[in-house]
Amino acid sequence: MKKRTKKRLMVTSITEYKSLEKYFENMALKGWIMKEFKKGMMIFEECEPRDLDFNVSLFYNTTPFDYPDNEKDSEYRELCEESGWTYCASNQLYQVYYKEKNQEVVPIHSDSIEEYNIIKKTYMKTEFISLIALLPMIVVLFWSNSNLGYRDLLSNSGIFGIILPYMLLILVIVMHAPNVIWLIKNKINLSKGNELHFKSNRVIVRRNIVMWTLVVLYLILLIYLVFFDIPHFSFVLIAFAPIVIGIVIGGYCIKRFKTKKRSRKHNILFFTGGIILSLILTYSLLFVVISGVMHSSLMDMKNEMPPENVKVLHLSDFTEIDSVERKTFFKRSSVFAPVSFLYYESINKKTRKDEIRSFNTEYIECINKKIADFVFNQYMKEEFERKIKWAKEAREWGKEERAKEYENDIKEVSIHNWGVDRGYYLYESKRKIIIQKDNIIYILGGDLDFSDKEIINICRRKLGL
Repeated sequence: MKKRTKKRLMVTSITEYKSLEKYFENMALKGWIMKEFKKGMMIFEECEPRDLDFNVSLFYNTTPFDYPDNEKDSEYRELCEESGWTYCASNQLYQVYYKEKNQEVVPIHSDSIEEYNIIKKTYMKTEFISLIALLPMIVVLFWSNSNLGYRDLLSNSGIFGIILPYMLLILVIVMHAPNVIWLIKNKINLSKGNELHFKSNRVIVRRNIVMWTLVVLYLILLIYLVFFDIPHFSFVLIAFAPIVIGIVIGGYCIKRFKTKKRSRKHNILFFTGGIILSLILTYSLLFVVISGVMHSSLMDMKNEMPPENVKVLHLSDFTEIDSVERKTFFKRSSVFAPVSFLYYESINKKTRKDEIRSFNTEYIECINKKIADFVFNQYMKEEFERKIKWAKEAREWGKEERAKEYENDIKEVSIHNWGVDRGYYLYESKRKIIIQKDNIIYILGGDLDFSDKEIINICRRKLGL
């Protein structure tokens, strides 16, 4: 009869590997003994409950770019078995041995300094490499965040982009800070003649709870983003393409390194070529997908209309026209701004110079007035920076008169005439305006003067101000 087996994930760090010994001992007492030890998975086989002592030896004598040195692995195994230990299982990092509880054997790794050096060397070759690989990405994400603006609060994808580098940074700290602290503390211990101190299972469990909570939170946010916030399903490909392509090519490289004997230099060059290939494939796929999505999205924008419960302005509100030749509707939403969209109408035929040919309504409804105030203030901050920049450039070209016009580009609206909390005309021509009432912001633009009383009355009547 085939014995039952069970699988368990291994989430133990290099500096915590000794905690596995107690775990294996408890499993043996429950009637489960290690059968196979893969890189991230432990497979146990059912047995009679046994009271055993386990020894987990850290044995990593290569780098990720080296062909496995099976001869050294075999020599180490023979040495341990000659010392009285029974071989149990192994993977690329660990060799697991056991003995009966009262059996006398020669200890493995009795020299604390030697064991510390092995742990440090292995950590630098394995987990530290993942840290080095993640840090540049985190730096790039934080640099990207420096260019983010208030509009990123208007979509969940933008919010996700803001919090992503902080989540990754916290995850890196949770994963690696305890290891660095362990190495520093034990270096001090050894210098004082003390033994190595390993973390208790309770400390490791707490760390794992925090780590997996962050991972699950990240996945929840990503799933929400993919299935509820992305405007087109093809963007799922964009989100996961770099990960999938990287895993496939990276997995092939690792398999090749472990099955084909090549020099370390050859494998590093091959891996570099794989990275270049993955970048080429990723950007090629993104270009094809984005091109198709943009075309499809533009078609959708032309066919969609603003929500019926939201009031917007149309060209027909200001001028007599037979039909609107082009309509564009772009919507987005987030936890801070549940309703946000831009609606644009235009006619292409030639008209009189003073005739209205286009009009756009941007509507932003925030969850409360505080968020709306923040969005409004950030918008105006950019506008004031814009007019200062334009004035400076005009002076550099010797156009002092034009520079003064730019400096007077922004004017406050009459809140009494408009029936709003506040607002600004954004250009000298007063063809663009931003107004706020409670938690709602309107940004209006078109071929007309928004300071004209008749125009103001039309806007107030149509928008319910």
